[in-house]
Amino acid sequence: MTTISNARREVQRQVEEVFRLADRGEVARVGEVEQDVSKAVTALGRELMAIYFARQSSLVRDARYEVDGDAYELVGEEQVEVGTRFGKVAYCSKVGRKVGCARAARDRPLERQIGLSRRG
Repeated sequence: MTTISNARREVQRQVEEVFRLADRGEVARVGEVEQDVSKAVTALGRELMAIYFARQSSLVRDARYEVDGDAYELVGEEQVEVGTRFGKVAYCSKVGRKVGCARAARDRPLERQIGLSRRG
């Protein structure tokens, strides 16, 4: 599971990598540099999105909540992977179920709140 502090350290590492690529002290072909910088910026974007998802997930706190008039309760967490413009990002998502319905479809309040999906 990616923690916010781990993701921040990785962002710092990626920023240093972007600077290293752009500020190299040797002659390099522009196409090669553009390709390297593009890959590094994409990796940086993934790490920034990991921070976003980890932070958003930490904001889902109510053990009981309501959706469309139905009562739900958090029953655990699942590792989720979502596709972003920067590539796939994994994060831990809280899972809810309709109260009294152990076999009901899972609800992922975070995904619903941030506009990824309704229910899973």
